[in-house]
Amino acid sequence: MPQALVRWWPPVGCSRCPAHVAKAERSAMRAFYVDLVRGASLDFIAGPFGSEEIAGKYQQAAVGKQVELDPWAPLDDFGVSAVSGGFRQLGRLNDRIKIDPGDLLN
Repeated sequence: MPQALVRWWPPVGCSRCPAHVAKAERSAMRAFYVDLVRGASLDFIAGPFGSEEIAGKYQQAAVGKQVELDPWAPLDDFGVSAVSGGFRQLGRLNDRIKIDPGDLLN
């Protein structure tokens, strides 16, 4: 009887092979933002945060402040975006909503 083929690359659970190392580096460089989409433009209104959950925690406060400041905001779309590649722009409304400094990426 022929032996079953064994998958030998990449090793299961490998944390040092190039593919897994690159994936870990990319995820470490991701930043999450609460964003506003108006037409074809995207604006980061809060962030950068270290995870999608933390960005979601501030989404309601950021959207509420945007609606308070801009009469056209109820017609916009809001969400959470992930940006990779070391991009670290501060959100436009960070200073107007209460954000725990520990939740922001450095």
